[in-house]
Amino acid sequence: VNGKVKVVYHEGSGIEVSEWCEKPIPEDRQLRWLVDGDTLRVQYEKAGIRLDGWNQAKELTLSLPRGIELETVSISATSGALDIPELRARSLSLGVTSGGIDASVQADTVSVGATSGDIRLKMTEQAQTVSVGVTSGSIFLDAQRAE
Repeated sequence: VNGKVKVVYHEGSGIEVSEWCEKPIPEDRQLRWLVDGDTLRVQYEKAGIRLDGWNQAKELTLSLPRGIELETVSISATSGALDIPELRARSLSLGVTSGGIDASVQADTVSVGATSGDIRLKMTEQAQTVSVGVTSGSIFLDAQRAE
């Protein structure tokens, strides 16, 4: 909802999800995650309507074991940035409403979009399909080849 999403790799064996904020995070504002079959779902906070005015930027970090093979990855942010120095998946979708995307990826199918913000996308391998779009911002695409 508000803040940055980072994806990093580590040498361990498990998936780690963590968040950071400059101020203490109330329990109902802490991230939520759920494993649904073979899908990991991560939410910014507990679902519901709140009128308490708490609107702090948080940083979510998803740490994946190096060498993991992901089928489909979909990451979206409302008001924030996606910072992905390296990510491998068969199908990848990244999107932000207000914020930027800086990603280096390897995937067969890639879809990246921003309503307001810049996109910096580096394709580290050949892709079958690449779709990149922005309404208000710039696109910097480094791709050697796509079918």
